[in-house]
Amino acid sequence: MIVVRNPATNLSEEFQKWKQPLTYEESNAIKVKLNEYLDIDPEIIQRDIKIQELADLLEVPKYKLSIFFSRDMLTPYKDWLNKRRLDLFLIQLEAGTLKRYSIMGLATRCGFQTKSNFYSSFKKFCGCSPFEYIENV
Repeated sequence: MIVVRNPATNLSEEFQKWKQPLTYEESNAIKVKLNEYLDIDPEIIQRDIKIQELADLLEVPKYKLSIFFSRDMLTPYKDWLNKRRLDLFLIQLEAGTLKRYSIMGLATRCGFQTKSNFYSSFKKFCGCSPFEYIENV
């Protein structure tokens, strides 16, 4: 990628785009598209989908989607994705799916690629380890 700098500000065009906030209409349009897409294909969170792929599916520029997550959702894209996966894990756990799968088997079915990612996300959003959570439920 070629970085073009604005001589007046000495900032790259990509950085200048990032500095511009989304309008309410842009933010709302992204939110609607995201929710509609998740209604159509909820399993998308189980795949290893990068932000660029999601931006392409939603037909939104990547930088706008990134701004949407960090400024409007107040969370980076990866945290949002891992939180959605964790919510799916907890729903499956409550439904008794753990009787058929190990904890990591269920976590993998929910989209977590590695044990460390699953455990760190679980600790971050639930405040305890999966084993502690299961013992207290």
